[in-house]
Amino acid sequence: MKSSHCDTGNCVEAAATRAGVLVRDSKAETGPHLDLAPGVWASFTAWTRTT
Repeated sequence: MKSSHCDTGNCVEAAATRAGVLVRDSKAETGPHLDLAPGVWASFTAWTRTT
């Protein structure tokens, strides 16, 4: 899923899996990605709402 605030092409994509959430740079589809545990993703998204 792309951010709803993504209009420049400089975006981050996130995909839910059974084990957690995969995150990548949308410009580098075959590049590296982060594999985050559900608790880490939840903490990160909670933090983004406070900044």
